[in-house]
Amino acid sequence: MVFDQIDYRNILRLTFGMRQKRNARYSLRAFARDLQVSPSRLSEVINGGHKLSPGTARDVAKKLGLSDSEQNYFSDLVESEA
Repeated sequence: MVFDQIDYRNILRLTFGMRQKRNARYSLRAFARDLQVSPSRLSEVINGGHKLSPGTARDVAKKLGLSDSEQNYFSDLVESEA
Protein backbone atom coordinates (compact mmCIF):
# COMPACT_ATOMS: atom_id res chain seq x y z
CA MET A 1 0.00 0.00 0.00
CA VAL A 2 2.73 2.51 0.98
CA PHE A 3 4.89 2.21 -2.11
CA ASP A 4 1.82 2.60 -4.35
CA GLN A 5 1.34 6.17 -3.11
CA ILE A 6 3.01 9.34 -4.33
CA ASP A 7 1.54 11.59 -1.60
CA TYR A 8 2.11 10.86 2.07
CA ARG A 9 -1.33 12.30 2.82
CA ASN A 10 -2.87 9.35 0.96
CA ILE A 11 -0.98 6.98 3.24
CA LEU A 12 -2.48 8.77 6.24
CA ARG A 13 -5.98 8.70 4.69
CA LEU A 14 -5.74 5.02 3.78
CA THR A 15 -4.44 4.03 7.20
CA PHE A 16 -7.18 6.02 8.90
CA GLY A 17 -9.78 4.39 6.65
CA MET A 18 -8.49 0.88 7.40
CA ARG A 19 -8.64 1.57 11.12
CA GLN A 20 -12.18 2.90 10.76
CA LYS A 21 -13.22 -0.28 8.96
CA ARG A 22 -12.00 -2.34 11.93
CA ASN A 23 -13.73 -0.01 14.38
CA ALA A 24 -16.58 2.18 13.11
CA ARG A 25 -16.19 4.43 16.17
CA TYR A 26 -12.53 5.17 15.41
CA SER A 27 -12.27 8.93 14.98
CA LEU A 28 -9.76 11.38 13.61
CA ARG A 29 -9.21 12.43 17.21
CA ALA A 30 -8.29 8.83 18.12
CA PHE A 31 -6.00 8.60 15.08
CA ALA A 32 -4.29 11.84 16.13
CA ARG A 33 -3.90 10.49 19.67
CA ASP A 34 -2.31 7.30 18.33
CA LEU A 35 0.11 9.35 16.20
CA GLN A 36 0.72 11.82 19.05
CA VAL A 37 -0.24 14.77 16.88
CA SER A 38 -2.93 17.30 17.71
CA PRO A 39 -6.26 16.55 16.01
CA SER A 40 -6.40 19.98 14.40
CA ARG A 41 -2.86 19.66 13.02
CA LEU A 42 -3.58 16.16 11.66
CA SER A 43 -6.73 17.43 9.97
CA GLU A 44 -4.80 20.32 8.42
CA VAL A 45 -2.09 17.96 7.18
CA ILE A 46 -4.55 15.48 5.68
CA ASN A 47 -6.48 18.29 3.98
CA GLY A 48 -3.34 19.90 2.57
CA GLY A 49 -3.29 23.01 4.75
CA HIS A 50 -0.01 22.13 6.44
CA LYS A 51 2.77 19.65 5.89
CA LEU A 52 4.63 17.50 8.34
CA SER A 53 8.12 18.45 9.43
CA PRO A 54 10.80 15.86 8.64
CA GLY A 55 11.15 14.94 12.31
CA THR A 56 7.42 14.57 12.81
CA ALA A 57 7.20 12.53 9.60
CA ARG A 58 9.70 10.01 10.98
CA ASP A 59 7.80 9.80 14.28
CA VAL A 60 4.44 9.39 12.52
CA ALA A 61 5.83 6.72 10.18
CA LYS A 62 7.02 4.70 13.18
CA LYS A 63 3.67 5.08 14.94
CA LEU A 64 1.90 3.92 11.78
CA GLY A 65 3.82 0.66 12.15
CA LEU A 66 5.60 0.99 8.82
CA SER A 67 8.66 -1.12 8.04
CA ASP A 68 12.04 0.63 7.91
CA SER A 69 11.93 0.95 4.11
CA GLU A 70 8.33 2.22 4.26
CA GLN A 71 9.32 4.73 6.93
CA ASN A 72 12.11 6.00 4.70
CA TYR A 73 9.74 6.25 1.73
CA PHE A 74 7.15 8.10 3.82
CA SER A 75 9.80 10.54 5.06
CA ASP A 76 11.11 11.01 1.51
CA LEU A 77 7.60 11.88 0.33
CA VAL A 78 7.29 14.49 3.06
CA GLU A 79 10.71 15.99 2.34
CA SER A 80 10.17 16.05 -1.42
CA GLU A 81 7.00 18.11 -1.16
CA ALA A 82 7.61 21.61 -2.49
